[in-house]
Amino acid sequence: MGLEGDGASLILHFIAAFGGNDGVGEITVDLTITDNAGKTVMQAIAEEIRLGKNPFIVVCDDTASDFLHADILSVGAITDFA
Repeated sequence: MGLEGDGASLILHFIAAFGGNDGVGEITVDLTITDNAGKTVMQAIAEEIRLGKNPFIVVCDDTASDFLHADILSVGAITDFA
């Protein structure tokens, strides 16, 4: 996880066990967040990974208006580098 630009964009990087000739692909998800709320949002995501009871974590679902934290506003670009 890392902040991009003015602090209103949180970038999540994932290494996926699929895609590409070597079986490994990278996916980047750009979340739009409240300005300067990056540290709070990253902490909420980390705590959910560490302490959450569900095997699947919904960080941001724009369609269902389901957000892990109130400072997550929407999903921007999703880029697959497979």
